[in-house]
Amino acid sequence: MAFTSSRAERVWTGHDPFAVDVDRALDALTLAWDDEYDEIWFHDGAGWGAHHKDAPDDEVITGSTPDELNAAIRRDWARRAGDMKR
Repeated sequence: MAFTSSRAERVWTGHDPFAVDVDRALDALTLAWDDEYDEIWFHDGAGWGAHHKDAPDDEVITGSTPDELNAAIRRDWARRAGDMKR
């Protein structure tokens, strides 16, 4: 529950403090990864996903939260960076 607080009263604001702000999360992921990942998305019921610009169409990275997707992208990016050094 989110409340505004004053000494006199507490009022329900209707905002769930634990809910993900999808637009902000997409903006943050896009800002961080847009150079390498040409598609970053959220589908309600399916979760979060991304596609690397050089990957085949059927190779997607997924996560159930924005943080999980970011971690998966970091692992994928590190793997790709390691492959380029060989």
